[in-house]
Amino acid sequence: MAMFSTSSVTQVTPDEVEEVFAGDLEVRKTRQELYIALGETLDGRLAFAVFRRLPKGLIRAVAAGETP
Repeated sequence: MAMFSTSSVTQVTPDEVEEVFAGDLEVRKTRQELYIALGETLDGRLAFAVFRRLPKGLIRAVAAGETP
């Protein structure tokens, strides 16, 4: 299974990324036409996902991790 990570944060699984999007989340837009979603996994870990909006309401996660 693929893992999402950045160099300074704890890895999260693709399932945990989906949990962030399924729950109560906050979304912010960046200057580079990317978005950052901040929310919780089912086990209560605070995580983020950087994503791009695609046609037909789809998204593509480009990075994700657990926030410290």
